[in-house]
Amino acid sequence: MSTIHLPTQGGRFHVWGRADRLRAAREGMDGSPDRKAFATLTGIGRNTVAKYERPGNEAQSRAYVATWAAFTGYDFHWLWTGEEPGDGEPDASWAPCDSNAQPADTRPQLHLLAAA
Repeated sequence: MSTIHLPTQGGRFHVWGRADRLRAAREGMDGSPDRKAFATLTGIGRNTVAKYERPGNEAQSRAYVATWAAFTGYDFHWLWTGEEPGDGEPDASWAPCDSNAQPADTRPQLHLLAAA
């Protein structure tokens, strides 16, 4: 399983667990909602959000992590395992995405007018 290693003070490294990824995903949302706001938004209990973000207490419910992924825009597989999705090649699908994406279709729209 792949993990993310970030340098910390004194040259030591912190290994990201699922709790770290879930917290980072929540904090990466527009407006960076606190735990209470995130719980209200997702329907996940506030105590559950706090428990899932507590280091060393890895989330057990795939359904909650799937909800987390849906609301934050992060890839479920990355949140659950820490591995990049697909074949290990970098893939934009695990990064935050626009939750209100608009079609990029710039073709002129055809309007049919009924004969009067």
